[in-house]
Amino acid sequence: MKKAQRPTPNAIKTILDETDLKQYQFADMIGASLDTVKGWTRKKSPSPISQQFKTRILFATGAAIKDDGSVVAGLTFPTEPFTKDTFAFWRTRIFKSNEVIADRCARRCADSIRRIFRAACPLVPGEKRNLPAVWSSFCDWEADTIKNFNLSRRLSRQLEELERDDLLKDIVFGLHRLYARLNARQRSTQSEEQWIHAMIVEIEKKLALPTKSPRR
Repeated sequence: MKKAQRPTPNAIKTILDETDLKQYQFADMIGASLDTVKGWTRKKSPSPISQQFKTRILFATGAAIKDDGSVVAGLTFPTEPFTKDTFAFWRTRIFKSNEVIADRCARRCADSIRRIFRAACPLVPGEKRNLPAVWSSFCDWEADTIKNFNLSRRLSRQLEELERDDLLKDIVFGLHRLYARLNARQRSTQSEEQWIHAMIVEIEKKLALPTKSPRR
């Protein structure tokens, strides 16, 4: 394992300047504490930076910190200095942060996790049974990731939105059934049908669902 190296304060300062990030924003981006980032930027005796954080910085910004303290454009333009333009290129063209990329990463992780869990299962009698401890290790990683990247509030908001969407979908389904029953019995007035259909359209707009006109 490589020993943590001491970056020059100018290396981290360069990254902060070119990304227009405050120290706390940079810390949140790479899952580090604010004190850790402050330690890296001290002029006297800066804290060492581990290879793990150097890799996180590379994937988060596209900036690679070299052994001499210089900062280059990492994987995209390894011979060029890290600048605002290379940062923008990395974040908008190479490694975007959007739902499409998130789903793609999730699929790759799901495949990897499945292989790891299966590898932890004993294939022949006498092999070690690692699965319970491997599962525990994964849970620890999950908890640490949520904590280090301050994701608790975002996760809670996602769960609330999912619950809201599920509730609205149930309402739409119920309105469709009510509309169909009223038409079947031929006892509804035109105003009642228009009101129900308007409710369906409004809710489906909020859910971004394709609107279907109920059949008469």
